[in-house]
Amino acid sequence: MSASKNVLNTIKDILQSSQFKTDLEGLSAYACNIKQENPIMILLAKYYFQKNKDVILEWKQKISGRRNPRKTDLVIEGIRIEAKFFFEFDIKRIKDELEKLHWDLEVIINKIKTTKPNSWSPSELILNDIFKREPEIFILIFWFRDIPQNLTDADRIVDSKYTQEYIRGLGNFSTIKKNTEEIIKKFFDALKIKKIYQLHPLPPIIVNSNIKAISFSSEYYFYLLDFT
Repeated sequence: MSASKNVLNTIKDILQSSQFKTDLEGLSAYACNIKQENPIMILLAKYYFQKNKDVILEWKQKISGRRNPRKTDLVIEGIRIEAKFFFEFDIKRIKDELEKLHWDLEVIINKIKTTKPNSWSPSELILNDIFKREPEIFILIFWFRDIPQNLTDADRIVDSKYTQEYIRGLGNFSTIKKNTEEIIKKFFDALKIKKIYQLHPLPPIIVNSNIKAISFSSEYYFYLLDFT
């Protein structure tokens, strides 16, 4: 088995472990209002480091012919790993962006070759990592929060009233998840036209978050893409 496959399989085991779920449950509370790819990468690095593996976070690799070093979120035993984390409301952004392009990624791929990705564009952020940073493994994470409709302190979880109303306008929790499955499938199908990869979707990780008097359940979805 190749080094990349070994790392991939170990990541899958870690993400599905009871210890990781416990850590993720804590993360879902104290980091509930931020994108969590960095804390999750730190958790992966910690688990690997405890196995006496070679681990580098935020690696900047100098490459001949390149003006700037290539950045990588996490390197494990020489295997480069990138991750992107999105909330439930980012799904509609992906849909709206790509429907305008008839689900053809070529326009975005060409754009990111010469410019920085728009931080408000999930599609550009994902494709920038895949096509410019060129990891062996890419981890795409979506977090769905089942926020009670009558929660008065929702701004502790979602940082603006506009976003709270936007999420509620997407429908109930089950509707958002169902629509997401369809959108993600179309995105992965479009990506496969441009780049060969193996997709490893993991079962959702369901956690309960408790922040003082606030309590809500949520689900994390991890998609592992193997480009080797």
